[in-house]
Amino acid sequence: MSSFPRVVVYGASGHALACRDMLENGFAPHRVCEVIAYMKDGAEEGASVDGLPLISFEDWQARYAREIPCIVSIAAPTPRKRLVQKVVDAGGFFIPFYDRPEVAFRKVKVGEGSGIALPVFIGQNSRIGAHVLVSPMCSIGHDVTIGDYCSLAPSVTISGNVVVKEGVFLGAGSVVVNGKADKPLIIGEGCNISAGAVVTKSVPDGETMIGNPAITLDEFSRTRRYLRDVVPEEDEE
Repeated sequence: MSSFPRVVVYGASGHALACRDMLENGFAPHRVCEVIAYMKDGAEEGASVDGLPLISFEDWQARYAREIPCIVSIAAPTPRKRLVQKVVDAGGFFIPFYDRPEVAFRKVKVGEGSGIALPVFIGQNSRIGAHVLVSPMCSIGHDVTIGDYCSLAPSVTISGNVVVKEGVFLGAGSVVVNGKADKPLIIGEGCNISAGAVVTKSVPDGETMIGNPAITLDEFSRTRRYLRDVVPEEDEE
């Protein structure tokens, strides 16, 4: 029997397959678990994905809920939170994968149900919450707190002394500049940071930020209206 904890991945898309690779091979040679099945609502009996059984939620509940932990592979934070609660309500559970000495980051705490793909840098004294998905090539600085259910797409950079609240999505290549020890830069709950955006100041809850430096969608719309009204169009030849 494998010495690694066994786990069921909730999801069966390409992202779910990537999560399996992340968990089994991302810390090579220090894998963090063994995926034994994928789970999908309404899956047909006898189906398979990527060489593993694809089981329905009902089948998982009957066979594995109280014995095998889950990880929810859905990329978007809000539906991931909903499915985590569905698993808990059905008697399922989650575990931390990065608390063993051979896979732990130095002076970093990672919550249950979170997945982190190498190569990733995480600075000292940082905390990654529960059910967070961190894609490859991300850099997370020192003294950073990332709340539960956040998603970091590939190549996200978060500098030191930053607080990312619950349910934030950071798009590919986005950058969050550093805060201060006594005044961290804060990204509010449920924010969406678009791909390539550069966040230079704290962001209120629920905002979508775009551009460099990053501005809200409302600010972007006002700027476009201003330019349309005051900048004359070139004369047509």
